[in-house]
Amino acid sequence: MYKKIATILTTIGTSACLEKAKDLENESSQPTTLHLRNLGLGPDDICAIASVLEQEKDTAVLTSISFSYNRQMGDLGAAALAKGLPASVQEIGLVGCGVGDTGGRAILHWMKTAAQLHMICMEQNEFSDALKKEFETFKKEHPQILVVL
Repeated sequence: MYKKIATILTTIGTSACLEKAKDLENESSQPTTLHLRNLGLGPDDICAIASVLEQEKDTAVLTSISFSYNRQMGDLGAAALAKGLPASVQEIGLVGCGVGDTGGRAILHWMKTAAQLHMICMEQNEFSDALKKEFETFKKEHPQILVVL
């Protein structure tokens, strides 16, 4: 899975993506984290990575994943990510990703089925007050999960 994601990052070709791709390619063990923070990834890039995650989600053991500060992720990227996240994810970072209500609702739906989730950070996104209330309700119903908005 990591080599496939490295290939996507290499294709994007920015210096930050190339550096992260090299790190992923040189990983000698199967890491349980995937932190792709602040790489300038757009919705198409996130969708490509989410597709790899979805293909591997029954066998992948990812406990921590972050796409924080990829400001162009938006609703399309967030919805694709929600569809592809493995059940093993315990922590997720989506800070400052330009996600609105459509993507936020997809993430919230995933959260409701994520048995291993302990923490999700999603501040600095573009959620309406109505969606923020839905997240607050989720927080009250699941006090064991830290939800940062």
